[in-house]
Amino acid sequence: MKIYRDKSIYDILALTPIVWGWMFGVGIIIAKHYDIIEKFIPKFYLFLLPIFILIFTDLPGIFHSKGNELGLFYFLCYIGAIIWIAFGTKKIPLRFDISYGAYIWHMPIINLFLVMGWHEPLFALLLIIAISFTSWFFIEKPALRLKSVSLKPL
Repeated sequence: MKIYRDKSIYDILALTPIVWGWMFGVGIIIAKHYDIIEKFIPKFYLFLLPIFILIFTDLPGIFHSKGNELGLFYFLCYIGAIIWIAFGTKKIPLRFDISYGAYIWHMPIINLFLVMGWHEPLFALLLIIAISFTSWFFIEKPALRLKSVSLKPL
């Protein structure tokens, strides 16, 4: 049943964290049982190949990875690749940290693109990175300087 333009209730809820909450649950389980998966992390690079295949194909159901829909198999491969990148690769010391900005801004930007019907993932990624850098240098870093105690120097 369409309730707004050509959107159903699910279509609208899919743009919110309500439908995506189970993914946070998976993250909590992984964090809680990190000691179990830690020994397998060096092989997690193997999750990259299925992700690239799924991105460039249009398989249905649990393999789906188009638009704002994410199949379970795609999600599990994605999680594996993220864990490998975060914990299985060499750390690169940087003088900036755009991770929080990317976390905060990715969802509104991607959802804006989806609602507007813009199918330009590269432009969305570049916009997310640009806004994340802007957020770091003009909001986050100045705000961190106001702290009296820091875990690490800026």
